[in-house]
Amino acid sequence: MIEREAIEAVVQRVLPGPVSRIEAATGGSSTLVYRIVSGHETYYLRFLPDPDDTFAAEYAIHTRLRQLDVRVPDIIYYAPFDETVQCSFLITGEIKGQPVMQSAFLDEATLKAIAREAGQDLARINSVPVRKHGRLRELKSADDLFLTEAALSPRSEQHPNWQNMLSICHGVLSSQELDRLERALQMHDTGDEQWYLMHGDFSIRHIYQENGRYTGIIDLTDAQGASRWEDIGYFHLRDRLREAKVFPLRLETELLEGYQEMMPLPADYRWQVCFASLRLALLMLADQLQCKGMDAFAHALVRVIREDVEAVLWVSL
Repeated sequence: MIEREAIEAVVQRVLPGPVSRIEAATGGSSTLVYRIVSGHETYYLRFLPDPDDTFAAEYAIHTRLRQLDVRVPDIIYYAPFDETVQCSFLITGEIKGQPVMQSAFLDEATLKAIAREAGQDLARINSVPVRKHGRLRELKSADDLFLTEAALSPRSEQHPNWQNMLSICHGVLSSQELDRLERALQMHDTGDEQWYLMHGDFSIRHIYQENGRYTGIIDLTDAQGASRWEDIGYFHLRDRLREAKVFPLRLETELLEGYQEMMPLPADYRWQVCFASLRLALLMLADQLQCKGMDAFAHALVRVIREDVEAVLWVSL
């Protein structure tokens, strides 16, 4: 835990103007987050408690995306390592408003228009080629993170633990269903894949609006290099899981419409989206079974896995 006096000293040193409030905000498992109010502006201060960690990759990602006019938080200040707090920290601006997840009071047409704009920004994010596959947060340096064109790697690198996941799910999924999953994998493991920048955790929790107007996308903590279908596939998955219980309106169609305005989708895009969703759902189910066993969320994952494998195999006919 970082001492309050050290936090206040950092804020006074790097932010202009008087600060009226510093308060703890909800953060992830690996970061400490504080909300700072200064005049009419709100900022977010994030620390990495491990002195060996750095926000280098996240700083580079936000900077690149702002250059592409993507509405993500602006970087106000970045310290690779600060002596006062003995760690790396990052201060970002605020994306105003509230998440679409909490905006069911808006009318359907407004929500669909917001999703369409978010799709445009997501396409801009996914257009950035990167060198590394997997989470980018672990990079100690952002040198050579971005490429002028995407690197090629075997598609199988996306799911090296596929057989282990199938083994864990044995009994929950029938032998016939496991065979069908194997068929889907074999169909996908051909040729090379290009890695692009992915949000890594994209859903209606991360799309913000204010007074019915789209304001931006938050939380690139889990940004990664992956297939261009990863974010769309995750949205396709989340749109049918927990979010559906409190937000029944499906926004995938509008998101894809906006996405396609910026980045044309190939003829087989639905196959690709369903396969990405299938792989992510299988990974989540394996984790869920190991940690909590067969609960309501696991049952929901089994349902979407069955839907997606059916869609993948049907489209291939």
